[in-house]
Amino acid sequence: MRRQLALVGAACAALLWVGIAASSPGDPKKRRTTAGDARARSYLLRKADLPAGDWRVRTASFDQPNPTCVIRHYSLGALTLEGEAGDIYELGVGLPLVESDAHVFVSEGQARQAFSKESTIGFARCISAGLEAYMSGSTVSDPVVRVGPLPLGGVAAAARGFRIDVRLRSAGAGSTLAAALIVMRHERAIGVLSVISRGSPWSQPVLRSLSATMARRMARG
Repeated sequence: MRRQLALVGAACAALLWVGIAASSPGDPKKRRTTAGDARARSYLLRKADLPAGDWRVRTASFDQPNPTCVIRHYSLGALTLEGEAGDIYELGVGLPLVESDAHVFVSEGQARQAFSKESTIGFARCISAGLEAYMSGSTVSDPVVRVGPLPLGGVAAAARGFRIDVRLRSAGAGSTLAAALIVMRHERAIGVLSVISRGSPWSQPVLRSLSATMARRMARG
């Protein structure tokens, strides 16, 4: 059990850095304001938005280092943020885990640039490569990683979704992690929704509903 929890923690760290970190290479510069942070926080998911359960919430950290492929190919270092906020929801110990992040740039043009990089299949593969590298080095199993698009019809914002599946060939029960990565943009804001579960992924209707909730709040902001 201790080893499984360590693996889950590392998997989450490998994927959930995606809520743009604070001061690592490849990150935007900071010019945060009280109003900008408040605006970002108003976009986040709340406990009542999630499927029923005893969810625990904690504030997301934005100080993780970025994968090398992000620094080389998807750097946001030329851009500037004026607000950001994020929350992580956990059900029991480990998975499932839901992270809702929002980032407000100093201009709409900069938000478009960020979205153009973070809403691509290449970016999703970059994230999955970091997770695959960790799992290859931490277990005797040979990980199989599959990345594909996640349909998001009905979301009232520019949005792209991706599904990432990681399977350990020689592991036993509970050897599959399913992740959803959804990136949204409205005007100067980028919203990011990450969901990681063990075994089966969350249903597309649930993921679309959560994405639509964030998108509506971004449109009102």
